[in-house]
Amino acid sequence: MEIVLTGNSPGELWGWINPLVQTIRKQEPKTTFFLFLLPCAYATGKEETIAREQIGIEQVYPPKTSLKYLFFGKKPDHFSPKNPILIHLGGDLFYAFLLAKKMKTKGYAYQWGEKRWDSAFKEYFVPHQGQKELLIRRKIPEKKIHVTGDLVLDAVELENSRSQSLLIERKNHLISLYPGSRMAELKHILPFYLRVVEITKQNLPDACFYLSLSPFIEDEEIRFVIDKGKKHILESSSGILVENENKKFILTARGAEITVEKGYSYTLMKQSDCILTIPGTKCAEAGLLGTPMLVTLPTNRLEEIPYPGIPYLVEKIPLVGKLSKRLILLNYLPELRFTAQPNILAQELIVPELIGNLTPQMTSDALISLLKNTEKKEWIRKKLKTLYQHFKPGALEIFSRITESKNG
Repeated sequence: MEIVLTGNSPGELWGWINPLVQTIRKQEPKTTFFLFLLPCAYATGKEETIAREQIGIEQVYPPKTSLKYLFFGKKPDHFSPKNPILIHLGGDLFYAFLLAKKMKTKGYAYQWGEKRWDSAFKEYFVPHQGQKELLIRRKIPEKKIHVTGDLVLDAVELENSRSQSLLIERKNHLISLYPGSRMAELKHILPFYLRVVEITKQNLPDACFYLSLSPFIEDEEIRFVIDKGKKHILESSSGILVENENKKFILTARGAEITVEKGYSYTLMKQSDCILTIPGTKCAEAGLLGTPMLVTLPTNRLEEIPYPGIPYLVEKIPLVGKLSKRLILLNYLPELRFTAQPNILAQELIVPELIGNLTPQMTSDALISLLKNTEKKEWIRKKLKTLYQHFKPGALEIFSRITESKNG
């Protein structure tokens, strides 16, 4: 079996592509995978390395190579599949549409669909009924849409299946930090979170903090981001990265300690009393695990926020790009009702969100309020459990459907 995948940023690569690839490999060990990475505002530039070395995909093509093939017909090296199966797992659907035309086949798409590109897709796989209804509203034929399950749950199960376990040292409150998996986010959010931790520790001395480090971020990048000589657009703190035989941690300028963990994102998330995060994939993952969260979106410098689509393109314009991007986002923000996936899915405020010109003090106040409110945390857990109760893993069902379709 030969499978061609499209993908782009860390969330899709680690939360969707990795669990699907590993599941298919268990069923069909001789499957050959090809991954076309697509242009994305959220990409880190390390996707190719992660896909090869940690996911084990044989052939990975960076965005420039993908675009040369799609628009100029320059076929990538070692890409000559005879009867490929195309699965869209991230990136603009237009690119997958072009890829399907190039390969003279019809593909499958996970999560998303658009009527104008529908002719290139045989079926759509969605994680839940709500997403199916969204695609129907987008004029995708209902008979082509199948609720297969959520690949993030497969990613959680994949991590839980590892033989090693994460031993968490904790006192009373355990808070894990998820400041983003891209340097564009991390360089602003992590120093901001360091100051939040310092203020919180002054009021809750027994609070225990962990930083969940993305596999896309290296230790040297952390050291660079938290260096005391760096200037930041948000009120922040600095620190040093310390490593001994048993532990790696950040010691902040005011003496707060934050344990650093890489590779146990879901394990840490599940055991936390609360996570502090920015909008994105982590909100969905925490929601699936039933973990309370405080979601922060500082708009102090909108032009620095990575954002896809038109703002991403406008940002590239010399001299006026940043200003133009800020004006576009300023017009968009008033229409932004929710940023966290559980709130968007439920269309109500289940988990608290802080949006605006944020300070560490107001963020710490909101975090402490949530941590101390046992009834609120329990209410959030129950609401999340109800919201996600019908969700199930999706990788095996997706494999079954593409196999059935291929053989049929």
